[in-house]
Amino acid sequence: LRGLKDPQVAAVLQAVTARPEHEWNLARLAAVAGMSRSSFAHRVRTIVGKTPMAYVAQVRMDAASRLLRGEAHRLRRNDGPGPSVVEDIVAWLARGA
Repeated sequence: LRGLKDPQVAAVLQAVTARPEHEWNLARLAAVAGMSRSSFAHRVRTIVGKTPMAYVAQVRMDAASRLLRGEAHRLRRNDGPGPSVVEDIVAWLARGA
C-alpha cells in the first residue's frame, strides 16, 4: 500500500484501521496527519486513490464483512444491554456516509 510509505498518511491509515468505529471526519483525520484539511485530502486522494472518507467507509465495510462472516453468536453482545454488533456496524456506516 503506497499510503504506508508516507508517514503522515500512514498514521491516519493505521488510526482508522485500529478504530473504525471512531467518529472520523476530515478535520479529525487531517489532525492525525498534522496537516490542513485541503492538503491532507489532496495527498490521500493522490496516494491512496480515494478520498479520506471513502477510505474510512472501506475500512468500516471490511470490518463489517469480517464480523458478518464470523459465527452467529459473535453478533450478539455478552456484556449486557446495549447495541448489538450489527447495530454498531450500521451506525459506523451511517456516520461514514
